[in-house]
Amino acid sequence: MKNQTAIDTYNVLSQLNSERGMPLKFEYAVVKIIQRLEAVVKGIQAVSSKKIDGQEEYDQERIKLLISASSKDEKGNPIILNGSNYKIEDQADFNKKIEKLNKKHEALLDAVKARNEEIEELLDSDAEDFEPYMVNVKYLPVKDGSCRLSIAQLKHMMPFLEGDIEDIPETD
Repeated sequence: MKNQTAIDTYNVLSQLNSERGMPLKFEYAVVKIIQRLEAVVKGIQAVSSKKIDGQEEYDQERIKLLISASSKDEKGNPIILNGSNYKIEDQADFNKKIEKLNKKHEALLDAVKARNEEIEELLDSDAEDFEPYMVNVKYLPVKDGSCRLSIAQLKHMMPFLEGDIEDIPETD
């Protein structure tokens, strides 16, 4: 299982874990799977949340530039478009200032780029030491011949299911 798949599965199954009324053996299996995926997720989070010296200073300077270069409303506040983009008055001047800031922090930006590449490689690699917890399909939550899981939830459960389709019960 790839690390990115482990993260996606963890997120989907964590939501499933909060649903009530599932068969006890199925709930138990979901909890065991989540616990095993959690180790993978925490390892990736440790790499991705790693702070790089100077990053906060750079971000503060960049935000200060954005605010000073932005168009202001009648109250003097920066105009923000689409919820997160500043409306820049003089784009050419702003680009020069950002280029100067980026030059000043070139080593930092190289380190951020290297970390992001490391994260991408990590997400695309296999989850090391991951042992799946298998559950028999007969414990799937079924009611009146229909699976109580969404297609997305079932998709993420598939790697952990064993047994034949004939083993799936018609109801819980």
